[in-house]
Amino acid sequence: MDAWTTLEHVFAQVSTSRSIALRSELADIKKLDSSASTYFNKMKVLADTLASISQPLLNEEFAGFVIKGLDTDYDNLAEAVHNAKPLMSPHELYSRLLFTEQHVEARCSSAAIAKQPTSYWTTRGQRPPAPPSARKAAPPRPTLENNKI
Repeated sequence: MDAWTTLEHVFAQVSTSRSIALRSELADIKKLDSSASTYFNKMKVLADTLASISQPLLNEEFAGFVIKGLDTDYDNLAEAVHNAKPLMSPHELYSRLLFTEQHVEARCSSAAIAKQPTSYWTTRGQRPPAPPSARKAAPPRPTLENNKI
C-alpha cells in the first residue's frame, strides 16, 4: 500500500507539472500565417493531452485559448464566442473558425485585386475594377426633365 501511495504521489506531481506546461503552451500558440485547421489541431492536441493526464479543459477554457491566439481579423468570432449562450462546443468553434477564415481570405483577395495597378489590367485587355465606393452608387434615376422629348 505504501508503494502504491508513493507512486500516486510522484505521478500526481509529474501530472501537475505537465498540466502547467501544457496550459502555458496553449497560451503561447498564435495562429499567425498558419491555416485555421492547423492552428485548431495544435490546440486540440494539447487539450487532448491534458485530458489524458486527468486535467481536462472546460469548453470555455479551450475557447479562451483558441480566441487568444487569433489576430484582429477574428474579432467578430471572438465576440460571438463570448456571447454564445449556451457555450459553444469545440466542434462548433472549429466550424466558425473555418468560416471566418474563408471570409477573411475572401476580403483580403478582393482588396488585393482592387489594388492592382492600372497597367496590370491594361496589359490583359481589361478595365480595372471600380473602387468600392463607385460600385455601391446607384444609377441615376430619370427625372421628368430627362424624359422630355
